[in-house]
Amino acid sequence: MKKVRVTLEAEAEAASRTQWTATLGTLSVSANSSAEARAWIAKEVRAALEGPYTPLVVACDGQSAVIWREPRYGWQYVCNPGDGDLHSAGPFNPTRDDAERMARRDLAQRVDGRRIAAGLPPIGASLIQHSMDYDRHTHWVHWQEAHHAATQCGLSDAQARAYALACTTPASLERACQLEHCPVFDLPAPLAEVKSEVSVKVRDRMESRAETLER
Repeated sequence: MKKVRVTLEAEAEAASRTQWTATLGTLSVSANSSAEARAWIAKEVRAALEGPYTPLVVACDGQSAVIWREPRYGWQYVCNPGDGDLHSAGPFNPTRDDAERMARRDLAQRVDGRRIAAGLPPIGASLIQHSMDYDRHTHWVHWQEAHHAATQCGLSDAQARAYALACTTPASLERACQLEHCPVFDLPAPLAEVKSEVSVKVRDRMESRAETLER
């Protein structure tokens, strides 16, 4: 086994106390004694060597998420490498499953966001593996579809947002389907097409989801 050198430095503080710093490569740990500094850096090294490092790639509809682990920063992911932003999976020492779950949620929204904007049916839910994430993604998709359909009918962004909120709120859904004007603002809105393309679709999906859960 190759020996790795740990350097120790002692610095005199203003309170006449010596602070020891142990350094191993880019890792640096400070403590009140050399033994404590060595123990802390050994703990950090052991933690970095434990557990899997196997990366994972999740892909859907021409987009992808890469999940990997770094010794010091833990599990991370990036969607669409090359043009995506790097995301840490969380500050509390997340597991590989935690990182994968977050990456799948993020990628599902990116996939369906593009598809809805292009007028294509959403498919991102196939990436979701947890029921709570599935429900949240489904609600997000309903909102996006309602907003897109409303803007296609000539509504402003503010009006479309208000209508999408009404369509995706159960208490307002029936009213949104019945009224000829958007129930959350006073301006007339051409909602006939929106109702047929969004409100009925939302209701059908809610019923389909309920039947699936009953099974």
